[in-house]
Amino acid sequence: MRKTLPANVTPAVLSAGLPTSDLVSLYSAIANGTTSALEAVPGMNAEVLAAVGNAMKVAYAQAFQTVYLVSIVFGGLAIIAALFSESVDHLMTDYVARKIRGLDGKSDDLVHSDEKSEGLPTSTEDHETKII
Repeated sequence: MRKTLPANVTPAVLSAGLPTSDLVSLYSAIANGTTSALEAVPGMNAEVLAAVGNAMKVAYAQAFQTVYLVSIVFGGLAIIAALFSESVDHLMTDYVARKIRGLDGKSDDLVHSDEKSEGLPTSTEDHETKII
C-alpha cells in the first residue's frame, strides 16, 4: 500500500482538481479512514472524493495482487505434491497403541456414579482430577 496508494491516488486527485498543497492533509484523512475526515480536506469536492474512492480501489487491488499470485503458486505446488505422495492406506488400522479401558469394558481410571465411592473425597476441592 505504501507504493500503490500514492502512485494511484496522487495523479487521480490532481487531475480531479485538488491542489498539490492539500495532498498531505488528504493522506492524513485517508489514514484516518472516515468520510468526515476526507470531507474536511481543503479543496475537497464531489469529483475529488470520487477520484479518491476509485483510486483507492485500484491501489488495494494492485497491492493484493502479489499476495494472490503467491497463494496460487503455493496452491499449485500443494496439488503437485499431493499427486506424488504415497498411499497411507496400509497404516489405517484399528490398532491403538495405548490401552484406554480395561478388558471388561469398564474404565480403570473413572468411578461411575452407580458404583460405591468409599474412601474417595466428596468435593472437587479436596482432590485434583487426572485425565489419562
